[in-house]
Amino acid sequence: MLAADGLVAGLILCSNQRDTPLGIELNYGLVADNAAQLVTIARQENVFFVQASDEQEIRFALRSVDDWRLQPLCLKDLKQQNIFGLYCSSIKSCRKIIFSILSFIIFRKWPY
Repeated sequence: MLAADGLVAGLILCSNQRDTPLGIELNYGLVADNAAQLVTIARQENVFFVQASDEQEIRFALRSVDDWRLQPLCLKDLKQQNIFGLYCSSIKSCRKIIFSILSFIIFRKWPY
């Protein structure tokens, strides 16, 4: 299962993620060569890819959310527009980001 180059090969049977004090921990249950193995990848972050042109709106929408950062990337979308990475280091923050951005979009289009 563990190759000479340090890679683990196998079929993913299940996966799980959880918040830890050091970031998101990913767990994968693999099976290969009739043996099961748990692979853990620690200290991970979630990333959303957003258009650079939306930077100010994103910063406004997330003004009450902690634990995120917006970083320019060397990527472009299909229309050749610049892309930013919106990073967060917990699943809880990821959910808050999604809720805040969706709320901002809904209330911007249909103000009450």
